[in-house]
Amino acid sequence: MSQDPAGAWLIRDPATFELKGRTFTMVRPSPFGIAEGEDGRRLVAGVFSGSVQHHNGIEVVPVLEPGAVDLGLVRSGRAPLVIEHRYSLDDLLGAVDEAWLADGRLHVMGRLAEGGGADRVWDLLRQGFPLSLSLGWRVNDAEPIGERSWRATRWTVAEVSVVVFGRDEDAHVRYLDQDPEVFAEFRRGVQAAIDDARVAVSRRLFLDRWEAWTLPTALRLADELGVDRGRVHGLLAAEVRRHTGELQHDLAA
Repeated sequence: MSQDPAGAWLIRDPATFELKGRTFTMVRPSPFGIAEGEDGRRLVAGVFSGSVQHHNGIEVVPVLEPGAVDLGLVRSGRAPLVIEHRYSLDDLLGAVDEAWLADGRLHVMGRLAEGGGADRVWDLLRQGFPLSLSLGWRVNDAEPIGERSWRATRWTVAEVSVVVFGRDEDAHVRYLDQDPEVFAEFRRGVQAAIDDARVAVSRRLFLDRWEAWTLPTALRLADELGVDRGRVHGLLAAEVRRHTGELQHDLAA
């Protein structure tokens, strides 16, 4: 690592580039569960806390903060629930429908499909056999924090896997048929957590300033262009609201 004339640190370590795009697994969730919803869907819920991950002798720590976690795949409905981090049709179990940050932990909610391996996983859980959960995530940006240690400052949730045994023996799946209210309460907290995250993102990005910026900017542009002030303000305000709404939607983990 070296320093440029302006005082900014330039990352020269090739490990920086080696990490980008690499996929890691996080197998340290709190106990989580799977249950049948009122509409018959087979729902999965889990909570992940950050931990040190390793890749070719390099330690990587994911940052669990709003804005650091890219939930684009989850939001688009294309984050899969799979077996043992394998990406094939035979190993597809379902989808991750929602994810958000709360209390420094990543919460996920998804659903099992019908048929195939999903039925087998469902049957094993209902019979009480031990299974675990693992999060697959991909590094987008990282910064050094030690000689061989890096902090993943921007990373993407790629998938969630059902595994036989993870690194943490307390990380397991349980069938919640005996205590459905626990799962119901978990579901009720989803929207409240997302709403809180949207407010946090708005404050962090000063989105209210962008909304206030639209009126004087629209008036100035309208005068310079010789067009209707109200029309310009309406168009500019609508575009700003659309863009800030997308930012909140994408970053409110």
